Amino acid sequence: MTRYGAYSSRSDFDLVIAYHGDRPIGQTWGWPLNEKTAWWNGLSEEPEPGFTQENGRRTFALSEFMVVHDWTGKESLTDCMTCYLQSVTRNGSPC
Repeated sequence: MTRYGAYSSRSDFDLVIAYHGDRPIGQTWGWPLNEKTAWWNGLSEEPEPGFTQENGRRTFALSEFMVVHDWTGKESLTDCMTCYLQSVTRNGSPC
């Protein structure tokens, strides 16, 4: 959980927890990549020019995506969590 603590302390960190009734059934988290990100360091091949240039809005780094076993493969759950994160990174724009 050391990495989670570092990630969740970021001001731009976002976490989504999906519920079925009052039972949590999935979660995902991440953050937008900023200009100083090391996310792309260590690529096996040199990318095309501009590929790794971030601005805090271009790329959302989805770090984890976890789902309770009984809900694995349910598109509605993954679509819902993904849609929410996309709306947050688009300043509230719908999917």
